[in-house]
Amino acid sequence: MLARLESRRKNTTAAHLLASLFFAASLSFTLLSAESTVDPKYLELIKTLMASRFKNTPPNEIFKPNAEEFEREFHATTQAAQKDPLQFPKGNGVRLLMTGHSWVQPAVRTLPAIAAAGGFDGHHQRAHTSGGSTGSANSIWLTEFGKFPGKPVTPILMPALATGQWDVMSWGAYYGDTLECYTQWIDVCLKQNPAMTFLIQDGWPIYPPLPETSPKEDFLGAFDAQQVVVQQEMFRKPYDGLNERYPGKVHIIPAGAAVLEMLHHYYAGRLPGYDCVNEKLGGKRGIYSDGGHLSKNGMEQLVGYLYYAMLYRQSPERIANYKPAGIDPTVDQLMRKAAWNAITHSPFSGITDKDGKGMADEPAEKK
Repeated sequence: MLARLESRRKNTTAAHLLASLFFAASLSFTLLSAESTVDPKYLELIKTLMASRFKNTPPNEIFKPNAEEFEREFHATTQAAQKDPLQFPKGNGVRLLMTGHSWVQPAVRTLPAIAAAGGFDGHHQRAHTSGGSTGSANSIWLTEFGKFPGKPVTPILMPALATGQWDVMSWGAYYGDTLECYTQWIDVCLKQNPAMTFLIQDGWPIYPPLPETSPKEDFLGAFDAQQVVVQQEMFRKPYDGLNERYPGKVHIIPAGAAVLEMLHHYYAGRLPGYDCVNEKLGGKRGIYSDGGHLSKNGMEQLVGYLYYAMLYRQSPERIANYKPAGIDPTVDQLMRKAAWNAITHSPFSGITDKDGKGMADEPAEKK
């Protein structure tokens, strides 16, 4: 037993070392690629921010279950597996399997009410989330099979996948994700239901470590530079790789661009009731609660709108008679618009709205 544990520890350590070297190389390439598009005055700041974020990369040791292990988790009868229904009949909504970390939780919490308000009473979702790096795509995979160090086997999504009665699966992107972190999930999903599609939620800029007395132009410049590096540079390669392997199946939820638009609204004085950007530094209502997580005082709603727009291919601006509690109507409308703007201007979302009517253009192959 001890020999097996020691062998596993050595393998895990080696995998982490290789992953760290790969991520360091990826980070250097990303920053090098961004030098031509980012204002040089922000490059050192971005390097510091990126280096700190890459320190917390999750274990990306790939576990490949055998047929017996798949069968065991597909038919798990644990409390976690059986807590909620494993399947739903197809209705007028999307049946969504969700994984992710704390930046995905806003969608888990707000999306059901938004979908219902949009008239999709057949919307269903089942989620397996965990905080920080333990909520990455590969970490959740390992946890489902009991292979994540220090965590018990927790099959929540595998028993549901086995039914073949789910339409979409989503993940929250995390630093250090590799293509295989996603392909291992996608291959299983498509085997159970070939019609499934997939969404990856990207991240958003975090509050930069600038002196509080810095002019707003410096804060906005730092936010904009992060967006270029983290989103445009880091996501293009994995998106292209997944799209090549699964044409038209995988798209990215552009949360970063939507949050950035709300930051610009704040600094332009367009958010009634907002007295700060980062509530942790003082103020009662801001964009962030702590410089990274979105505030539960209203801004979390933005992530729910992004998921709604991606899943139902229409702008949340079209939802009538829906007033989320505690959110100023002006701010609510700006969030809806920001979500749709981000999606329709993203090269990774698969959605355009050329006539501006708030409905996704029909794919060319369906015309």
